[in-house]
Amino acid sequence: ARYRKEATGSLDEEQIRTLEARAQYLRNLDQRREEILNSIREQEKLTPELERQIMAAEKMQMLEDLYLPYRPKKRTRAQIAREKGLERKRRGNGKRCLERGPGYCSGNRF
Repeated sequence: ARYRKEATGSLDEEQIRTLEARAQYLRNLDQRREEILNSIREQEKLTPELERQIMAAEKMQMLEDLYLPYRPKKRTRAQIAREKGLERKRRGNGKRCLERGPGYCSGNRF
């Protein structure tokens, strides 16, 4: 596409694409910075020094490196089940069964 020289400051198409890509990267960086700050605030672990470091980060990788110790761990299906109260119990014979109610562990269900 052609661009007006007075609107682009005599930049060619390649320079304009480079500027657009850099502007998009910076927008994404700012958005990720806010997401990281909000996440650490919710955990109540944000210190003034950490906030300064996050605000000073100029690259996405720097942001992710700062966030890594505060990143929530992925929950497994077993963790979700435990949170819902579906923990495994050992029966008297050593077999396991889910704790779901009276009589569930009896029989050949496991």
